[in-house]
Parts: sequence; structure tokens; C-alpha cells
Amino acid sequence: MNACCICHVHGPTDGNLIDGSVFHQQCYIHLKETADRLSRAENILLGELRRPLSFGEQVAMFFSESRRLNVLHHKQSLATRVQETRAEILSTKTALLQIYNVWPGYPPDWDQRRLLVRNRDKSCCAECGVSNMLQLHHRRAIREGGTHHLDNLVLLCAFCHSEAHGGKELKYKGPQSVYDDSPNRIERKLALINAALAEKKDVHFRYRKPDGTVTSRRVTPRELRKLTVSELQSLIGRYAKIEREGRLCLFGYCHLRQAKRTFAMDRIYKLRLS
Repeated sequence: MNACCICHVHGPTDGNLIDGSVFHQQCYIHLKETADRLSRAENILLGELRRPLSFGEQVAMFFSESRRLNVLHHKQSLATRVQETRAEILSTKTALLQIYNVWPGYPPDWDQRRLLVRNRDKSCCAECGVSNMLQLHHRRAIREGGTHHLDNLVLLCAFCHSEAHGGKELKYKGPQSVYDDSPNRIERKLALINAALAEKKDVHFRYRKPDGTVTSRRVTPRELRKLTVSELQSLIGRYAKIEREGRLCLFGYCHLRQAKRTFAMDRIYKLRLS
């Protein structure tokens, strides 16, 4: 059983991420609350650090060297605490960012990512350069192992976005519209498989092979994770040059084949619990 990616403790977990890692919901909530608490603490410390001295304090400092030294020491202490708090905030937000990069649906910081991508791409389509009807697109689709990392997100106009999806018509709903490869669909699959793992149940689904053949499967899930580079090389050749890890896969015992099998998540359809 995989360990929680936040507390690193093995045991039952509440959810899966699209790279196959798992987490405890309580650990995630605690991480978010810690980030909020530290941000509030930083604001309070900054307010105290920037607070101007009152007239009485200025007079006291002028006539008393010890008073002046006490005030300077207090300000230096506040500045040190601000630096320490900012270091904790950075560490906490980095942990959240790594989780949101592989969030099963649209991540909670999606609006911030969209703004960062718009600023990075100068509010222009990355393909043709137009500045209207812009939509957010995953370069590598979520179903093919892509993530929400900024390097995998790009602005495309409606026409170029449609071309990127093989000519599929994408209905435009306004300047805030966001289109990608349905991460919410992946989220639903992950939720069902996570429930099967927690309750030790089998799953039933239809599986489409690369040649188009579709079969019905009953599988006892073992784990969810991406194929590693070494596993990909064992499948297509040890000397093959592979620059990125494989798709998210379900590993388990297939009752149809009566053997352990690996199933790519994007080829699984009509998934249900036993």
C-alpha cells in the first residue's frame, strides 16, 4: 500500500492523484490551513514591523539609550520572525503546488495558473498569435499522462484549440472558459478505483486495446501509478530512448486472463464497482 504523499505514512488513504500517488484528506486540509495561518501571521508581523513609532516613543528613544536599543532589538526580532514565517510559507506552498500539479480534477489554484499562463504567453494564442477567444490547453493530455504543471499549459485560440483536438468543435462560453482533456473524467475513475482499493472490491470495466479491440474485464485492483521509464523500456526495448514517464495505469489481477495485468487508465470505460 502506498504512503500518503504528505505525511508519508502507509495505510488507508482518501484519494489518488493523477501520477498514482495517494493522500489523506485530513493531511491535505491541515496543509491548507497551515498555509492560511502562516499567511495571516506574516501580515500581522509585517503590520507590527511597519507600524510608525508614536510621538511618545520617539521622545523616549531620544532621551534614553536603553529605550532606543530595546526598540531596535524588537524591530530586528520582528524582521527575523517575518523571514522565518516566509520560509515556512514557501515550504508549505511548494508542497501544495506539487499536489495541485497532479490534482485529479481542475486544481484549486486553477485561476492563478490561468493568469500566470496568460501573462507568460502575453494573452496571445501560442500557435497563430491572435488575442481573442483564448482557451487553456494541456500540451500533453491528462489521459496520456500529462499534468497541470505550467510547462504543460498553453493558451490557444478556439480554432487552434479545435485543431489540437483533431478538429473537435469546442463550444466557447466566454473569456473565462477553460477547456482541456476532461480531468474531471479521470477524477471520477480515480474515486471509484480508490474506493475499490479501500473496500477490497473488484472493479468491472470495458477495456479498449491499441488495436481497437474492446473486452469486458473484472479486475482485483492492486495499485495505481505511472509506468516508470525502466518499465517502458522493458516493454518496447531496453535501448529505446524515453524522455518521460508513461501513462497512469491500474495494476491488478485480471479474472478474464487469470493473471496480473496492467491497464492504461485512458483506455478504461464504463467503470463500476463489483
